[in-house]
Amino acid sequence: MSLKEIAVYLIWFMIYSFIGWIYESLLRSYTHKRWYNSGFLNGPYIPIYGSGAILDIFFLSGLNDPFVIFLTAAIINSILEYLTSYYMEKLFHARWWDYSDKPLNINGRIYYLGFLAFGLFATVVVMYFHPWLRSHTTDLMSDQLIYLCAIMIIIIISTDTYITVINMRDFEKKVVMLSTMVNETKEKLTSRVENSINDSIDRVFELQEKLNAQEKRLLNAFPSLKFRNVQYKAEELIRQLRQLRSSIRK
Repeated sequence: MSLKEIAVYLIWFMIYSFIGWIYESLLRSYTHKRWYNSGFLNGPYIPIYGSGAILDIFFLSGLNDPFVIFLTAAIINSILEYLTSYYMEKLFHARWWDYSDKPLNINGRIYYLGFLAFGLFATVVVMYFHPWLRSHTTDLMSDQLIYLCAIMIIIIISTDTYITVINMRDFEKKVVMLSTMVNETKEKLTSRVENSINDSIDRVFELQEKLNAQEKRLLNAFPSLKFRNVQYKAEELIRQLRQLRSSIRK
């Protein structure tokens, strides 16, 4: 593969990562009736979608049988999602999504609906959408512009990944501490230990306020996020904090 071909694939990768971000953010926003800024990284792109699209285009372009494209793409992308879930859990000591309550799931990392969606989307992309996209983007770009865009993409993704990964160390510590303090405060509220309740409540919300914008976004973007040493998933932790605030108002 030539350097230009690699640069072209990088541009396609970014485009499909952006499309994936739009799809997932809108889907979650519609499902939960509030805006979700999905994705692990800070920018408006989700690399797993870009990676899946590039694998589909690289291996399946030129095939004409929709069933073969559907089945092969569904398998490829399901493996990609499974491996992404597995290695993100090992790297960050956290489960980022969990389909354990869905039918026909494998270790909660993938399930049948995702398998079908991967196959369907890939069939549309490979047979119809990508030829149109290619003819309206990279086919019209000069070599200089292709290389410039590829370099910018590398810089943007690398910088975003570095910032996010570095921030994860403090994020885990804050979530573990916040979860512990929420439990302690709930116990005090239950037993009505009046002389220490207010102090505990103040410390909980003081710690919550120390979460930066990225950390707050991750808690909202991944409702099933659960660190190894934390009792609650992200959505449950947020619910507990809201309940705690409600109990204080009363």
